[in-house]
Amino acid sequence: MEQKKALKPKVFVVFLNSFGLRNSACTRFKELGEEQGFDITYWNNTVFNLEQELGYPEMKIASTFTGLKKPVLNHTRKRVELALSRKRRNNPFYATYIFPLPCNSP
Repeated sequence: MEQKKALKPKVFVVFLNSFGLRNSACTRFKELGEEQGFDITYWNNTVFNLEQELGYPEMKIASTFTGLKKPVLNHTRKRVELALSRKRRNNPFYATYIFPLPCNSP
């Protein structure tokens, strides 16, 4: 009778930008995880090739397009939060973080 091989728990690490990459891939994160018995795979949205450069298993994120409305909604939410914080705390400092709206017209 064949004995079942124990499966390693899987850990997926998502790198959406280079900050996450620096904080995880360029540290002992992978080695420590493997020492504890984890199978670590990276979902990579950066231009850095983890597999070629560091030998880490990766899955490239092909497209991160989220739609046309998301940037507008995010910018609007941030403006509302800044306005509410400025009003609530009576602190004009929050107004320094209100930047011009992005415009795609020529």
